[in-house]
Amino acid sequence: MIYAINRQKIRQCDLVFEPLELEKIGVLDKKGIEKAYFIGYEHASRKLEELSRET
Repeated sequence: MIYAINRQKIRQCDLVFEPLELEKIGVLDKKGIEKAYFIGYEHASRKLEELSRET
């Protein structure tokens, strides 16, 4: 979830990834950092691959 305070910054981006799986990991979950990184990396890789096929 992207919070309202960040909406203005997000509008300036050309590309934004927001994997829904990250919502399951709490922001203070130190053990979830590695998992969050992996989820974000995999999600971005899939989306970039999809975009490259479209062009």
